[in-house]
Amino acid sequence: MSDLDLSGAASGRLERSFSKIYAGVLLATSSELIANAIFQSQYLNSWSWFLVGLVLVPIVAMNIWAWTKDELVWWPYLHGASVLIAMLMWPWVVVDGDALPAEYQPWIWWGVGMAVISVGVTAPRWLGVGFLVLVPVAWFLLDTSYFGGTSDPLVSIQDSVYVFLLGGSVSGLILMSRQAAKRADQANSLALASAIEQAQIDAVERERQRIDALVHDRVLNTLVLSANAQTKAEFLGVTHMASEAIASLEQAAQEPPERSQVTLLGLYRALRKAAVRLIPNIEVITETGGLIELPSDVAQAITEATIQALDNAARHSKANRVTLRLSSTPEHDLEIEIADDGIGFRVDRIARDRIGIRTSITARLQLVRAQASIISQPGAGTRILIRWSR
Repeated sequence: MSDLDLSGAASGRLERSFSKIYAGVLLATSSELIANAIFQSQYLNSWSWFLVGLVLVPIVAMNIWAWTKDELVWWPYLHGASVLIAMLMWPWVVVDGDALPAEYQPWIWWGVGMAVISVGVTAPRWLGVGFLVLVPVAWFLLDTSYFGGTSDPLVSIQDSVYVFLLGGSVSGLILMSRQAAKRADQANSLALASAIEQAQIDAVERERQRIDALVHDRVLNTLVLSANAQTKAEFLGVTHMASEAIASLEQAAQEPPERSQVTLLGLYRALRKAAVRLIPNIEVITETGGLIELPSDVAQAITEATIQALDNAARHSKANRVTLRLSSTPEHDLEIEIADDGIGFRVDRIARDRIGIRTSITARLQLVRAQASIISQPGAGTRILIRWSR
């Protein structure tokens, strides 16, 4: 089976969606933190606003990165660290602990739970679990201290348990979703690899049938002529034909697998069959398909690239119509066009996790001296042209 790696599509979509949603939720919940910081400003010194800024900078940065680069990078780490630093610095922020009102809670409380989630869904498991334990303990110590309002220990324990359960459950759900996305990617990789292998088998099988037919005709004709030969000239002609047939059989038997050839006709028939299997309502146009021979490695690369392009159209384009055109031109022995009328995308903003385009199509074809042209705009569909010449 092909060693093509097609994983990452479902995981990539999940990560892009999660980045935007989570960054938006953080920004929305930070409004409550700011409101409490304003209300408590009479009990705190100017360092309080420094800590507010320290906590808000990673949140704002996450929103910018999520919408411009589709990822959060290391900002969630800084978000978690900023909240922990704010709790540790709190004693230097309070002006007078005796002046704090009853049932007082430091404004940083409204950022504790989300900080645990930020680290839990980003960091390695050991660090996420450690932070999940450390932050509730730090909150308990702060909330029951002189500078945190000297809260009832039982109430502080309840709050700490709440932070632990909230952070653990939400982080766990997100991590489980990531695992499910990875399993979906693996299943898709196996399905596409199977489709590629089947297309290659179909192409090779057609070539075997063609060669068998040619050899059968040559051998049969030789035997028929041999049976009917009467003159010396006819016997010499039959002998010459038999020698040619034997030489062809020996050459076919000794030819190494890597030098095997696939005709354009066989490749196009196999691609047509694979395309209908992937997209039942696809329109396939075969404008030519002669006996031009392609090396097997070229045929394999073109098969992988074509099936990957068809899979992208089926899963990402939201198209009503997908067309596969198989042809050859005076400039190119092989030309394949995959076109759809879907949502399109900006070619200059192909995500790094879209290995289907970067690796399976563009880079894979370059290895066999084939070219791929990707033409797309948001709302204008997508056209992918694959060209190869001997």
